[in-house]
Amino acid sequence: MKKFYILIRKEIKELLTPQMILPIIVTMAIFAFIGNIAGNEAKKSQENRPLTVVNFDQSEAAKAVIETLKAANFKISEYDRSKTVKQAVEETRERKASAVVVIPEGFTTGILAGRQQEIEAYTIMSNFSLSGSQNSAILKSALEAINNYVSDQFIATRISDLKPEEIKTPIKVHDTVVVGER
Repeated sequence: MKKFYILIRKEIKELLTPQMILPIIVTMAIFAFIGNIAGNEAKKSQENRPLTVVNFDQSEAAKAVIETLKAANFKISEYDRSKTVKQAVEETRERKASAVVVIPEGFTTGILAGRQQEIEAYTIMSNFSLSGSQNSAILKSALEAINNYVSDQFIATRISDLKPEEIKTPIKVHDTVVVGER
């Protein structure tokens, strides 16, 4: 048994040389650095995302939509009827923001009547890279937040005895994974 340990010690001494250890340490440092940068960028993308809202409706429901966007972590720059859509898009581009959402006049009236409403959305892209396409994803998440709010309000007013989330997702999944014969 003593010869076995001597043989293992000899092999470990031959394998653990500076030429072998140094590349491993450098590789670990590079991956830690890349992971840190990626983590910071992910946090930045979730922080207050800039969004311009042109509100032609000026009703309580339109203001509630804007508050919903603020709650969904959007930094809102709001314009009213004094600006045109073209002016709002240009000012948004100058501020290096990424998207403009236009709430039309009569938005609340249409929602209360149960009709589907149309919101104009403008994505401002400076290039066609991965970071440029992120602006489109930001706008999509803003529109998703608006849709969720409006549908929740619509369901709550029409069907008062059920919760909106129960109607939107009527099936609750209890997921179990079976591995092998266990």
